Amino acid sequence: MMARPTLTEDQRWLLRSIGGWAMRDCLIGPEGVQDLMSRCSSSTGSRIDGGPEWLVNGYTCGRGKIVCPWWTTDIGRPPVKTVTVTTAQLNRYARSLPQDVTDELRAVRRAFNAENIRRDWCRCGREAECHSRNEGDPIYGAKYHPTDQEVDTHYRELRRIQDWQDRVLDRALGFIVVEDDLDTPENERAGHCATSLDEFSIGQHVKVVLGPGTVKSGVVADITLNHVKVQFGDGASGLYRPYEVMPGLLPIGQLELFTVTS
Repeated sequence: MMARPTLTEDQRWLLRSIGGWAMRDCLIGPEGVQDLMSRCSSSTGSRIDGGPEWLVNGYTCGRGKIVCPWWTTDIGRPPVKTVTVTTAQLNRYARSLPQDVTDELRAVRRAFNAENIRRDWCRCGREAECHSRNEGDPIYGAKYHPTDQEVDTHYRELRRIQDWQDRVLDRALGFIVVEDDLDTPENERAGHCATSLDEFSIGQHVKVVLGPGTVKSGVVADITLNHVKVQFGDGASGLYRPYEVMPGLLPIGQLELFTVTS
């Protein structure tokens, strides 16, 4: 079950607006927070589905804190809401996360790194010339030149991992709240996105994450080399990656923005 948040809802929305690998690494450990501060990251703002309007005022990171709005003076500007998260607060919140949430954040990082390392390609579009010019070069001499299909597959996989990362960040920051709903071996991780096919068995009850804030209950019908086939109660079925599926039965605890479909 998620620990009680040690940050206000506004503070957690501010962290979610940073999002991405930067906030993922902050929630994994203090090294990520140090990196965020050292880079003095900032944004002029953007809207997030379901998020408060003041996020359009952006943020700035540095000197031991994250602050919204991004500007440092109100001269010539109307008054706006100010939200601040200090590095001490962020580190304290990260330490309060359940171990399984931190583990899943690390799994996301490993998946991103592994995919990018595997796809360390050259995409110059001139394979023969490239090999000729770089023959014997220890770095570029034997670079693989992918096909268009391989590039497309690579980016599809990155988008899938990105979606997984977004879901874990939503959960870590309290915008998807899940609880173990049955005290049985099958459901001891209910509501947690899986990290491998080993967590599934034929006939197991699961919840598939269909999109931001929406899950659908079903039963595992088959397990392939890379996917879980889920059969839904309405007769539909689909193939899903492990990180798109939550082992366990409904119901689950959720915030208003989290919709459960049957």
